[in-house]
Amino acid sequence: MPFYKTLNFPFESEVIIWKITESDEDLKNDLDLTAKDKFIYNSMRSSEHRKGFLSSRKIIKEMGILTDDIYKDINGKPHLKNGKFLSITHSKEFSAVALSKKKVGIDIEIQQQKIKNLTSKFIMNHTQIDNRDIKNLTNIWCIKESTYKAFGKKGLSLKDIKINHQDSKSYFSNFTFMQNEFIFENWVYNWKNYSLALAIESNSYGN
Repeated sequence: MPFYKTLNFPFESEVIIWKITESDEDLKNDLDLTAKDKFIYNSMRSSEHRKGFLSSRKIIKEMGILTDDIYKDINGKPHLKNGKFLSITHSKEFSAVALSKKKVGIDIEIQQQKIKNLTSKFIMNHTQIDNRDIKNLTNIWCIKESTYKAFGKKGLSLKDIKINHQDSKSYFSNFTFMQNEFIFENWVYNWKNYSLALAIESNSYGN
């Protein structure tokens, strides 16, 4: 099995990264896809997205999670019936799943030049940053995207998420939403030309 890496974080949180090397048929092997899963799979036109979907289901199965135990809330955020939280991501040749007892979000992105053209979409003062550092820009995107996914409510802009550096690999992100402040802890993992960020709910006020 092409497991690439397992990462452990606070709050009984685990991330499993899968390197996608198989064909669709190989990935489907031993997977008991539900009717809904089959519908989602068949609606995907891109081979990359189909493989990302199937490999994430492989990880979920390896975590001992049944597909029937996963449900989505009104905002489309996945949850588990046992009260734990789940987040899924994939990019090109890698997919990953995060599992935690607290609200969690995960994002993988390949580091590409085109991120330089997107800074105005996720950085407030985008003209004041070094637009040449592709790795750093991708890390920022992943931190904000994973925080957005962990929060799990529509209406939040990536530009409104502020990042505070803690050390070389960990951060805090915070934002105000509907007059309430929310704080998440973030971690970054880099390998090859990929960035991965994890966000876990830290604290919130005014709920």
